[in-house]
Amino acid sequence: MLKICHILQMKETGEGLELLAGVSSTSTSSGDASLFATVNLSKNNNGSTYSSVSTGMPFITGLNESAVIQIVKDALMKYDADKTGMVDHALESAGGNIISTRCTESYQVHQAEVMILGFPVYRYSTNNPRTIIQPDRMPGQCWAFKGSQGYIVIQLAGLVKPTAFSLEHIPKSLSPTGEIDSAPREFEVWGLLSENDEGIQLGSYEYSQNGEPLQSFIVEKEIDEYFPIVELKINSNHGNMHYTCLYRFRVHGVRHL
Repeated sequence: MLKICHILQMKETGEGLELLAGVSSTSTSSGDASLFATVNLSKNNNGSTYSSVSTGMPFITGLNESAVIQIVKDALMKYDADKTGMVDHALESAGGNIISTRCTESYQVHQAEVMILGFPVYRYSTNNPRTIIQPDRMPGQCWAFKGSQGYIVIQLAGLVKPTAFSLEHIPKSLSPTGEIDSAPREFEVWGLLSENDEGIQLGSYEYSQNGEPLQSFIVEKEIDEYFPIVELKINSNHGNMHYTCLYRFRVHGVRHL
């Protein structure tokens, strides 16, 4: 049986998406044995996929290039769906919800109107905290709040034992100024049983402005508890004195069945 044993590296390149994966094969007839092959598979901007298998890697009987590439393509589809290959329990379309932003004040909230025949039929905010649990990540499609400190309380899609968190910002290459000084820097994540619960700190982290746009952080405190709510506390940004922008926050973990 062929399967992905683990993904070694996933990164965005100038030519598209590159996936470096380990593939194993187990055979019941010859006992359990695992050998690994490494595949580089890139997906360019128009959706075309091309791949190559590194030479010099040990292959076993029946493990050919086309089989390996198909396995990697399956992994790539999973990765492409949300860029991490991990379930996001905060995702709005999966049941996540913004409960509160505490005392945090949104920065320059504007109202936009959808007009038909000169009549307004829909109004929506162009700076909504719900943005951080939605999949869009275009420049400006973020929740901006005043200053460098802010809070946001998120109802998860179910009871979850968190194992990791992901914070995403636009890359410098997509920023109109070439800088991302409004990106969060130091932040904490807390697990809550209710909105006003004192909570348990799950970790304290730093988002690097020189790192990948999507950065993941492992839960620092070993817990055996499931939480319906998490709170994200932003303690600083990368130098913007006026506002901080949150593009996307993900919560990964084990959901209670």
